[in-house]
Amino acid sequence: MNIRSTINKLKRVSKFIPAVFIGLTLSLVSLAFGISNIISLNEDIGDAAVYSQFDLALIPIGLIMLVFFIVGIYFIFTETRWEDRYGGALPLSAIALAGIALVLTFITPSIYESKYEKAGLKACSGTPVGYLPLFAKKYAADPSLCGK
Repeated sequence: MNIRSTINKLKRVSKFIPAVFIGLTLSLVSLAFGISNIISLNEDIGDAAVYSQFDLALIPIGLIMLVFFIVGIYFIFTETRWEDRYGGALPLSAIALAGIALVLTFITPSIYESKYEKAGLKACSGTPVGYLPLFAKKYAADPSLCGK
């Protein structure tokens, strides 16, 4: 390969480097939070606990972002679409992962609520702090712990 063409390609690609690192960082952080949430399901529960409706859906969401990262990087460096060379299985897997994330979003409350109720915690009233307001719920052993 010619040095001049390599330099020109690096100039063209350098515009996308910040977006690539942001996308990869978001994907890895989402995967890390999702794995952390699954690990925390096996830990003991304290006097108060907060869960978000999206806790378990973070893993498929992180994988969706990773799929888009891979397809985007492939396009940036080869200037051809992933689907044209390898078929549409990888991009279409993002649709399946979105379906899994949607299902997990709907079943997460029942998983956490049954776990917290078995531990003797009661649901708090009000809006607790979560990833998004109105999508989190706080449980506490004593109503006085609900305000903290």
